[in-house]
Formats: sequence, structure tokens, C-alpha cells
Amino acid sequence: MGLLTRFCDFILQIYSVLCVSYY
Repeated sequence: MGLLTRFCDFILQIYSVLCVSYY
């Protein structure tokens, strides 16, 4: 499950960057 958690973390990080760029 470690890999899945890491993947989710990666997605959240990108999503945050996209949100910041959007704003």
C-alpha cells in the first residue's frame, strides 16, 4: 500500500500546483 500512498501524494502535489496556476 506504500506505493499507492506515494502515488496519491504525487497526484495531490500536482493538483495543488495546478490549482495555484489556475488562480
